[in-house]
Amino acid sequence: MKKFVLSIFNGGEYIINEEEYKNILNGGDTVMVKRLLLTFTKKSPYTIMPYETYLLNKKKENKNKQNIGILHDGTRVKKYFGEWVVDDGGIVNDNGNYQPVKLDPKYYPEVARDCVPTIEEFDEIKKLPNNERLDLILKNTNPLRLKEEGIKSVGEVLKNKE
Repeated sequence: MKKFVLSIFNGGEYIINEEEYKNILNGGDTVMVKRLLLTFTKKSPYTIMPYETYLLNKKKENKNKQNIGILHDGTRVKKYFGEWVVDDGGIVNDNGNYQPVKLDPKYYPEVARDCVPTIEEFDEIKKLPNNERLDLILKNTNPLRLKEEGIKSVGEVLKNKE
């Protein structure tokens, strides 16, 4: 039986089954989900989505908040003002201040595409060779961000499609 996630106005999120989903859609203005002891009105904001879609959305939301990760070759990185840099304290500049080590997007395309694996994600693939790890990391990323050249402008992409 399919599962759905019901999100209501107060921030509550509930997993409901297909029968409960149909009852909500076909019911009147006031809805009761007996199993959950939940009552709400359809006039209040609510959403229902398939459970799989909910999980994908949560994963994307968590990725957007990600501040540390590990690159395909095992290099630990962190976000520094929105840019991925090596997480080792940096190098000293002429003034004695530490500057972060920036990464080459040609060697680290996962940085250019902003799809750096989390520590947990890297643990699942760490036994693979580097090239296989990189292929897995890049597998489901935005094709507008190219492996060799970093991010291309929309104009360049459209020009290449003609």
